[in-house]
Amino acid sequence: MSALSPDTAAFAPAFDPLIPHPLHVRDPYHVYAQLREHAPMYRSPHGVWVASRHSEVSFMLKDAHFGRGYFYFENMSKRLGPGIVEQPVYASARNMMVMKDGDDHLRVRNAVARSFSHKRIEAMRPFMRSVMNGLVD
Repeated sequence: MSALSPDTAAFAPAFDPLIPHPLHVRDPYHVYAQLREHAPMYRSPHGVWVASRHSEVSFMLKDAHFGRGYFYFENMSKRLGPGIVEQPVYASARNMMVMKDGDDHLRVRNAVARSFSHKRIEAMRPFMRSVMNGLVD
């Protein structure tokens, strides 16, 4: 699977999920449609892989080469320069469940799973609704 097809040269360099363009923020659905059509498996200028169609997402989820740890931490200094992994945002991200792979991910996921059960989420609904209403009003 190729990261970019020849017809994506004009589109692909314009999209970077780490530094989104204001137009992308305003209308992300247009960008998503463009990615699906022109670059369904795309590597951004910062090295972040973006999969925009179901088949590519499934491929990435099943292939260990796309693990979070490898791309976000072990090779971070190669992509963004030495010392980047010591920056607070990256240092704290190492402990996030979504940034862990394999057994580490499963261990953290099992520890928090009960907090996100359907019953617990429904119990939080009135509180969350009041918070959201307060922010909107």
